[in-house]
Amino acid sequence: AEMRQRVVRERGRYNDVDIRASLLWNDSNDLDLSILAPSGERIYHGNKRSNCGGWLDVDMNVCGETRKPVENIQWVKGTAPAGQYRVYVQNYRYHESDPRPIPYHAELCVGGRTQKIQGVISEKLETGSRSQTLLWDFDFDPQRSFDQSTTDNYDDNVILDKWRELLPTSHILRVPRPES
Repeated sequence: AEMRQRVVRERGRYNDVDIRASLLWNDSNDLDLSILAPSGERIYHGNKRSNCGGWLDVDMNVCGETRKPVENIQWVKGTAPAGQYRVYVQNYRYHESDPRPIPYHAELCVGGRTQKIQGVISEKLETGSRSQTLLWDFDFDPQRSFDQSTTDNYDDNVILDKWRELLPTSHILRVPRPES
C-alpha cells in the first residue's frame, strides 16, 4: 500500500502496465532505480524515456528533498517489447550527515504479477556504480499474459484443498468458470 501511495502521490503510473519497477526508502539519500531493457538502453535518471517505451516517471531525492521518496519505471500496458530485462538499484549519493547502509523496498510487476523484496544497499558505504545491485533479471513475452499463465496450470482441486485448510467447506464458494 505504501508503494502505491507514494507512486500515485508523485503522479507516476502504478496500474495498467506491462512492466513496472518501483523503489522506496525512508531517508533523504539519493537511491536510483534503473532498468536495462531488451533494446540495450538503460532507463535511469540520465535517460528517463527510452526508445522502446520505458519511462522513469518518478525520480526523487536528487537534492535530498524528502524522507519518503520513491522511484518508478514503467511500460504502459501493450507497449513493452519482448526480451530480457534487468532491474538495478544504486546509491547515487548520500545526503544524510551520517552515512550508513540504506534499507529499501522494491516492487516489480510483470504482466499482472507482482513481486516484492526488501534489502539494504551500501553496506560498506559505497556510492555510484560501486553500489549497483541487481534486483531482478527476467524475460518478458507480451504474447503470454498473466491470465494465460495462471489458467494454463490451474487446478481447481488444489485451490479448494488450500481453502479447506482455512475454512469450513460450507464457507467456500465454487466458481463455475475459475479462468474468468
